[in-house]
Amino acid sequence: MSLVKRAFSRWIDDLEKTPQILVGFSGGVDSSVLLHALVACVKSKHITAIHINHGLSKNADLWEIHARRFCEDLGVDFVGTSVSVDSDGSGLENAARTARYEVYESLLQEAGILLLGHHMDDQVETMLYRLMRGAGHKGMSGIPLKRSLGQGYLVRPLLQVRRKDLEIYANDFDIEYIEDESNLKEDFDRNYLRKTIIPSIENRWPSYRKRFIEMARISDESDTLLESLAEEDIAKLDQREERAGWSLCLQLFKELDLVRQNNTLRYWGTMNGMAALNRTVISEILSTIINSRIDSSPQICVGKAQFRRYSNRLYLLDANRMSECSVGECLTDSWKLSESCDLGAKSKLFSTTSIGEGLRLLPNDVVKVAYRRGGERCQPVGRSHSTSLKKCLHEFGLEPWWRDTVPLIFKDGHLIAVADLWVCEGWQVSDGEDGIKIQWDNIS
Repeated sequence: MSLVKRAFSRWIDDLEKTPQILVGFSGGVDSSVLLHALVACVKSKHITAIHINHGLSKNADLWEIHARRFCEDLGVDFVGTSVSVDSDGSGLENAARTARYEVYESLLQEAGILLLGHHMDDQVETMLYRLMRGAGHKGMSGIPLKRSLGQGYLVRPLLQVRRKDLEIYANDFDIEYIEDESNLKEDFDRNYLRKTIIPSIENRWPSYRKRFIEMARISDESDTLLESLAEEDIAKLDQREERAGWSLCLQLFKELDLVRQNNTLRYWGTMNGMAALNRTVISEILSTIINSRIDSSPQICVGKAQFRRYSNRLYLLDANRMSECSVGECLTDSWKLSESCDLGAKSKLFSTTSIGEGLRLLPNDVVKVAYRRGGERCQPVGRSHSTSLKKCLHEFGLEPWWRDTVPLIFKDGHLIAVADLWVCEGWQVSDGEDGIKIQWDNIS
């Protein structure tokens, strides 16, 4: 049995059980060997090849035609998708990768498997690249063999196979594959490593691959240990789930020594689906947010993550779930309480029936929902007089960044409730009376 087919043996059970098998298929030697070997293990009718046309080469359309014909010959379903690659300051390679993975994630079904053709030489190349970018244990653990992606999983069966062995397999089975001319351009960092640095390393240390694989294993163990330590520390920091994110107690956080503060910040985001933070960002969070004046309102944005502080708590928020609004905007004049009310793309209101609490309304009643205009006054239940809405929001502890987007609920021109924070005097139910409870949810 060839090294390539042997690499698939450990995945046979997973592939037979999964409801979906996708293959990232560029048409290069890696993905061509991957797809060819996969068809020998799994019936081709269960496989779908995904070809991403980045449009970056004059040959891109010809490559797509080749990929389609290759799949037809194997009896594999083919999906070709064109993407727009905008480097946006992150570099062309990274932008193309991001565009690919967005497509893969959108196509993966629940418990589906996506196979990619990364091999042992890609692993070494990635580790060297990350080393030169100052990666820590997590980065130096290399490319994972398997990880979650969207609703499913990403698997790299060939990760312990050398590129040379893939080329031997392709030659043995007369597999035609494309050569991307951009792989010859040494102005791309990875190409420079592949064409110049790694050959020099191989000349000096022929067994370098084994050493890199061992370093990846040790780094992965260290990363697992540090993540476990972060989990233990976070469990002691009164973590709370918040609207669009999470928060920690700042006072308890400051009691950690500096090394553990760094470690907690590094893993807090990744534990909640955010990108890992580098040392520079962590240092900025510590100086700008953790150690800022108590009356300040600092904010640091990193990708989709937002770090803020309020009322002696450190917040990690998902920017994709933060609302945008126009002051005084009317969201709807006719929210029927028995239905949900979408507040744009980022949040919604819905109601549940209750007894002895909530609004004195019926499920079929209709209300108006709007944002603040400024100058509103209200009288929360239990208070003897009205006061400014601005003051009430502060007293009820609503974080400053939500105060312009908190939905106000009106009935017959009267402000009767403010989201799920409070009901206004005169609109509350009595003990034992049927009522309506409002819930304000930020959509994840």
